[in-house]
Amino acid sequence: GPSGGSCAPCPVGTRKEGTDPGVCTPCLSGTYQDTTGAAECTPCPDAHQISQERSTAVSDCQCKRGFTGPNGGGCSACAI
Repeated sequence: GPSGGSCAPCPVGTRKEGTDPGVCTPCLSGTYQDTTGAAECTPCPDAHQISQERSTAVSDCQCKRGFTGPNGGGCSACAI
């Protein structure tokens, strides 16, 4: 970079926050990032899904307890 620091994109599972060089923030639970150099993490596609911090793929999004469905897909309430 112009100030002598190295320019490297943030790795998958993280996002770039602000303009500080080299500062990458992990994606929070319930989000993922599957590309490098991203400014935002992507929310899991279903509100009833959760993922671990630093998730790197939509398939990391799993249905919460009481719901069923494919990883990264839609969730349905379990039959009672």
